[in-house]
Amino acid sequence: MIESKITTMTPFIKTGRDRPEILVSPQNEYTPANWPRGGLNLRLWRTTKTNVSIAYGVVAVDSELHLRRISWMLRDAPRKQEYEEVLDTVSVLLPQAMYVTLLNELRNIHFPAFTSLPIGLDGHSHGIELQSFPTNVSLSWWSNAPPSWREVEQWFKKVEGTFQKLLPPIPTHFPIGYRLS
Repeated sequence: MIESKITTMTPFIKTGRDRPEILVSPQNEYTPANWPRGGLNLRLWRTTKTNVSIAYGVVAVDSELHLRRISWMLRDAPRKQEYEEVLDTVSVLLPQAMYVTLLNELRNIHFPAFTSLPIGLDGHSHGIELQSFPTNVSLSWWSNAPPSWREVEQWFKKVEGTFQKLLPPIPTHFPIGYRLS
C-alpha cells in the first residue's frame, strides 16, 4: 500500500509586524495526530488585516472528503520582544455531491488570467488553490478582486460561507474583523 501525504501548496505567508518576516505557514505543515493523511484537492485561504490566517482545505482520504480549517495568528508573548503562535484546527466530513457542485461552479467561471489591479485598501488577501491532475491552479488577490474577477470573488465568499456553516465558529479570540453567520 502506498501512503499518501498532504500536498503542500503556497508555502509562505507574510506577516506585517514591526519587522516583517516571512514565516512558513502552519496550514501547510500542521497535521493533528487525529487527522488522517490524504491528498489536498482544494484550498481557500484568507489573511485578515489583523494578521490572522485562515485556510480551508478539502482533503481526500480513501473514499471520503474531509473539510479542514486551520486558523493561525501570531500574538505578543509575555516578553514583548517575542511572538507566540495561536492555532485552532477543526475537521468534518464534506459531502461529495456538495464538493462536486462547488467545483463545477468554479470551473464554469471565465475570467482573464492577467488583469490590472485597482488600488486597494490596507489589509487582507485571499487565495484559491486547486490541485487537479494534470493541472494545478493558484489564484490570489489583495484587498478586493479586480473587477474582471468579481465572479471568482463571489464564488470565494459563497464557498467560505458554505464551509463556515459546516464547521464550528472561528473562536472569538482570533481578531478576524468579521464574523460569518
